[in-house]
Amino acid sequence: MELNDYANTIDQILHMFGMTKTELMALLKLAKAKNADTVYDKELMEQLDHKTLRNIIKVANQIEHLQACHRKDMHERFPMLTPAELDVCRLVEQGLTLKEVANALDKSVSNVSTVRGNIRKKLGLTQDDDLRRALLDNKS
Repeated sequence: MELNDYANTIDQILHMFGMTKTELMALLKLAKAKNADTVYDKELMEQLDHKTLRNIIKVANQIEHLQACHRKDMHERFPMLTPAELDVCRLVEQGLTLKEVANALDKSVSNVSTVRGNIRKKLGLTQDDDLRRALLDNKS
């Protein structure tokens, strides 16, 4: 009975999004891809219909636009920071943990930790100061 409920739920979700199981699986694999080769996997891309591909492109463009606006804002607030440091600041400001920032930027935890240390120095923060709070306090 539990399996039937599960199958019905999946069918309802697929119907709601107008997708096939194959298309949903391909979309999930692309969304969770660990490397660029998977994202550009021709077989996975061919499993998505044109409407889904169009929507993915629209969302990607919107995300890029929002990130560019946020980068510009961060650069205006902290002109002394490098682009890598600004990327870390953007994610820290959003509340991501050290490990989450490293994952998002595809960097090692130690690399992000070093970058955060450099940011702290440039902003004149002590070890005890909350980086996120300092970033948010500087936001207009």
